[in-house]
Amino acid sequence: MSWAFFPRGFTSAGVVATLLFATLTFAQDNPAQHLGPLLRPMLKMTGFVNAQIEANETRPVVTLMLPGHEGRYTFLITDIKLLAGPLRTPSDILAEVTPHAPNFRLRGPQAVVDQIRKATTTAQLSITAEYVSNDRLLLIQSIEHVEEPKK
Repeated sequence: MSWAFFPRGFTSAGVVATLLFATLTFAQDNPAQHLGPLLRPMLKMTGFVNAQIEANETRPVVTLMLPGHEGRYTFLITDIKLLAGPLRTPSDILAEVTPHAPNFRLRGPQAVVDQIRKATTTAQLSITAEYVSNDRLLLIQSIEHVEEPKK
């Protein structure tokens, strides 16, 4: 078949139609596909469990709820860091959970979570956990006792 058989205007219309259909195909609004698990912020909070909170305290205080335990624990935060995850600041996360009670629900191995139950008010703990914003959930990775530096 020869191109001479088709009129010149018909050939140009065919080329324009092909380009139009190709443009419409690639211009569709498809949501981006996630190529792996969603990143969650990894927090490291250092502070005191059930410490005596004074009225003029300026440091943040959050309420923790442990799995299978009705009681709630206050946690006076002396330091909070974002170790990994999406671009959010620790103050953004604290502002997100502040209006709710309890502020955080904890999940993790029972032996690790029990360290919070057994903590004294003078023991400083460092909690490393992933934060899940849907349920204000902290997926505990580790809990460590922090020793005061000797002067």
